[in-house]
Amino acid sequence: MAPFCDAPPARTVAHQDGMTPPRKRIRSPLPRAPLEFAYPLSVQRGDVSGAILLAELPEEYALPLWRTYRLVVSLATSGGAVPVLDAAELARWEEHVLGQVDAWDADVWSPLTAIATAMRNPAEADRKWIALACMTLVEWCVNRGAGAAAVCLAEAAALVVPASARYAYVAGRMHRERGSYRDAEHWLDRSRRVAVWNSDREAHAIALNSLGNLNQQVGRYPRAKAFLQSALRTAKRARLKERIPFIYHDLLVVAVYTGDLARAGEYAREALHGYPAGHPNVPKLAHDIAWLWFGHGYFRRALQVLDALLLYFTEPEARLHVLGYAARAAGATQDVAGFDRYWAEAWEIMEAGVGERLRADAALELGLGALDLSRWDDSERALGVALASATASGENETVVKASAAMDRRGRREASDRAVSSAGGKAVRAEDELAGELVAVLVTHAGSGVLASGVEHDSNNA
Repeated sequence: MAPFCDAPPARTVAHQDGMTPPRKRIRSPLPRAPLEFAYPLSVQRGDVSGAILLAELPEEYALPLWRTYRLVVSLATSGGAVPVLDAAELARWEEHVLGQVDAWDADVWSPLTAIATAMRNPAEADRKWIALACMTLVEWCVNRGAGAAAVCLAEAAALVVPASARYAYVAGRMHRERGSYRDAEHWLDRSRRVAVWNSDREAHAIALNSLGNLNQQVGRYPRAKAFLQSALRTAKRARLKERIPFIYHDLLVVAVYTGDLARAGEYAREALHGYPAGHPNVPKLAHDIAWLWFGHGYFRRALQVLDALLLYFTEPEARLHVLGYAARAAGATQDVAGFDRYWAEAWEIMEAGVGERLRADAALELGLGALDLSRWDDSERALGVALASATASGENETVVKASAAMDRRGRREASDRAVSSAGGKAVRAEDELAGELVAVLVTHAGSGVLASGVEHDSNNA
């Protein structure tokens, strides 16, 4: 059953007269008229609608944008009837806005003028034009760092054009980025339903993809996988070739969190082959699969990819993240020369100054790598720093791991964690994937540099 159907398909009845039976019909939960989508699907809050605009925006813009927002929402929630808005008051508001041409930022004045002029005659207002003006204001708010105000205006755009899956998606995506997962789920599900209604397969695939990413973010991995697989099927049916590798990449992220080695290699390979040459997501893909291999003890394979990733991670903190894991993998594989190289550079970055949490994580991996090589003094130094930094930053899990490693170091025991070795068709295929990733990373190292951390949303869905 298609994921967007909440009711079972109607039963097909064969005609006894030999005629072709009617096609199966899907009883969709969608409304009969788009105006029924005018009201938000999210739970109504107790505060005044749009009040965040007054709280977050500069004084000279807060009230005008709040008033504009209220007018747009009034238009959106009026149903099919002409909004009960005072014509004389609307005319005075338009005149006031037009008079601010030299007082307001042009990026605010222009969209407010467009909305005020359109609202002069609400019954004939071009709602698509109003929505576009709202999105211009959204961009202005984002550039000013007013994220909550931007989301508020994005919701207004989605409400005033209720039959647009794209605007609903934007509102949901913005809520997801801000961690408002409940509101995000409502808006993204709204986008999904409207896309089905409008037979917009691309918007449908994007909404499903984003719902999958949302569920992955909150730890509902089976549900995330189901949404992503639905997105993949939709994208394939619609021949959205450019979107397919992104979905495979997001499936890989779910596999990383669930430890699904059986599928991870398949997803990574499909994503790698689907991305265009030199695509900036390839290093992120390589990091994700290397992290999975690392976590399951495939240190030799992970080390190949981690070493190649250092060509991309150039900012100190992002580079330290990779150096720590590379040092741990080098220690586990008894690569003394590689360990010395990663060790020296990691300490140089840490001594220049980094956050306590990152220092704790990197020092822990350095200490474990030194412990694997039976370098007791180095392990004591690194684990001591890891323990102190983790304690200072409240990273209890790192404190426990560092303490356990210190105990093992006290007994002068190297790690007993076995390095997974190649053997068997499946493992050889993963080794080939590692080699392919390294080749692609090295070939395109000059075309894209990751300047920030490794957390990402692979497809921006």
